[in-house]
Amino acid sequence: MRALQGSSMTAQDAVQARHARERRGFALGALGVCIFALTLPMTRLAVGDASDPQLPPAFVTAGRAALAGLLSVAWLRTVGASRPAREHWRSLAICALGTVLGFPLFLALALRHVDAMHAAVVTGVLPLGTAVAAAVWLRQRASRGFWLCAVTGCALVLAFAALRGHGSLSVADGLLLLAVASASVGYVAGARVSAKLPAEQVICWVLVLSLPLTLPAMLATWPTDAGAVGCLATFMLVVGARRMTWERLRRAGLATLEISSMILLLVTASNLFGAVFSRLGSANFLAQMLTNLALPPMLMLVVILALIFVLGWPLEWVPIVLIVVPIALPIVTAAGIDLIWFCTLVAVTLQTAWLSPPVALSAYFLKGVVPQWDLKDIYAGMVQFMVLQLLAVGIVMLFPKLATWLPSVN
Repeated sequence: MRALQGSSMTAQDAVQARHARERRGFALGALGVCIFALTLPMTRLAVGDASDPQLPPAFVTAGRAALAGLLSVAWLRTVGASRPAREHWRSLAICALGTVLGFPLFLALALRHVDAMHAAVVTGVLPLGTAVAAAVWLRQRASRGFWLCAVTGCALVLAFAALRGHGSLSVADGLLLLAVASASVGYVAGARVSAKLPAEQVICWVLVLSLPLTLPAMLATWPTDAGAVGCLATFMLVVGARRMTWERLRRAGLATLEISSMILLLVTASNLFGAVFSRLGSANFLAQMLTNLALPPMLMLVVILALIFVLGWPLEWVPIVLIVVPIALPIVTAAGIDLIWFCTLVAVTLQTAWLSPPVALSAYFLKGVVPQWDLKDIYAGMVQFMVLQLLAVGIVMLFPKLATWLPSVN
């Protein structure tokens, strides 16, 4: 009797353990879907539009893979993972080519020309592509209902792409389909190895195997930004001096997060204020007021710059450039003022406003970096720089050739 009860409890425990694993699997799958959903908008944000490009697609592809590969090396060493068997290297290499290189690179190239929503619809054929790859490679056979739904969905996706492309598929659609094909083959290759190795180790080994390609590609396509080069040089200097520790890296990361959050909060609040400013018609009111003054061109220019200077206290430069300047441009053009000279004066005036109390956004940025300093001390230290900026505005106004000569040189 006890034996029967013991076997019953063992079977019940096994069922409960299986259900717990299933719930954990579904939870991890849902988390993975949410993370993967961010891939398209974040990649679009990173590479930018073709009319306003940001980071190179090759750098976006290689950079994140190289960083993940370096982290994978550390994790594999921490857990003491053994090297995969020789028969697994071929599948790992195919998985790396498909998921680490092909899919993100084709996706980044396509997102230069289409938005994230368009790409999300086209890449919706990924389950069908994966099923086809599994059927060919692993000899797996899905049900007829699956194939019917998958083919119908694929037809709808292609019809959507053709409709958006005015009757034909665009180059970006072709790149998205290449991304789908790369990911499909890579997923199947990775699944084949996951049957023999833990899934987390498969992912890490795929990234490590890609390092000989991704790390040099990241360095070769590194954006030529002075700030990024300075950060890299500083990091290498600290590492070379053997003063880099996990505690210092953690503190630097937290300080960076705190300062960046504070600055982004100020920028967000400024942009919201600018949106309300525009929505209420304040910019149009100011333009109408300036037009009614009927002032001489030079005096009109001084009034516009003074207005921009005052608006530069509470507003970030983005709403001023996008809202106020376009409204002032017709007035400036009608007055016969050179646009290059005017834009140079606006840029110097905005920089002066950032240094001018009582608001002085740059003072709050500095306060966030060095919180123990008083704002009055920061303002006192900024006065001489503000005076220099005002002198620069006056000099450019008196000598327009300082702004217009270089662009006129052929």
